[in-house]
Amino acid sequence: MPLSEAIKILEDNILKSSKPEDKMIFPPPSMETLMCYHDYSYHFKSLNDYYWSFKLPTSIKINIEQPKITKMKELFPYELWTEYWYAKMYMKGNRHKKAYEYLQIILNDLLVYSMQIYPEVLEMAIQCAENLGFDEQANTYRNQKTSLWNEYSIDVGKFYLFN
Repeated sequence: MPLSEAIKILEDNILKSSKPEDKMIFPPPSMETLMCYHDYSYHFKSLNDYYWSFKLPTSIKINIEQPKITKMKELFPYELWTEYWYAKMYMKGNRHKKAYEYLQIILNDLLVYSMQIYPEVLEMAIQCAENLGFDEQANTYRNQKTSLWNEYSIDVGKFYLFN
């Protein structure tokens, strides 16, 4: 739907409520929780290609990183980014089956449509599905990615959140 329509729906829903928190499906986390969450994410190395180039076994790298993501998930269980980081970590470690499981969680949540990384998530799903021999699913994700558009022609591929 066009952005202007989506904003109108959002405004209408918020204005019907006395407080935005009344419309949320989960309680907003405290500032302390968010700061702790940020501390764990700040030291997370799984998206860094340099980290994965070390001659350390993949299982050890995952054992180092996984507790940080798990703690982040405990702190803010409603956040989809933790599933993204799990998926990204497992993809970097060539554990496509495990990555695909987390990508399914993301893709089955309606909030994925509001994430800047939705095209990247689809690309990751395509790669995992192909590696697992799920050709039909890979084609479905490829078609979904190809059909993406935005009314302002913003190229989200130019925005790198992590390098």
